[in-house]
Amino acid sequence: MPVAETPPIRANDRIDAARGIFDAWVAGTEATLKASFEVHNAGLAAGLAMLDATSTSQRAALQEWNKAAQRAQEAALEAFQAQVRATERATTPRAKN
Repeated sequence: MPVAETPPIRANDRIDAARGIFDAWVAGTEATLKASFEVHNAGLAAGLAMLDATSTSQRAALQEWNKAAQRAQEAALEAFQAQVRATERATTPRAKN
C-alpha cells in the first residue's frame, strides 16, 4: 500500500498556529495574574476586618499597605500587558509593498 504524502505546512500556517498558542498563553497568564491579585486583595481585606478592633494608627498603616500593594499589582499587570504588546509588534509580519 502506498504511503500518502502529507502536504507541506506553509509558513503562514505555522505563524497562525504560533499566534494561537501565544494568544492562549497570554489569556491564561493574565487571568492567573488577576486571580492571584484577587486572592491577595481578599487576604488584605480580611486583615483589615480583623483590625477593626485595633487601634486607628495600625488600621491606617494597613490601609496604606493595601493601597501600595494594589498599585504594585496594577503596575505588574500593565508591565505584562506592555510586554505582550511589544512581543506582538515584534513578531507580527510586516506587509510587503
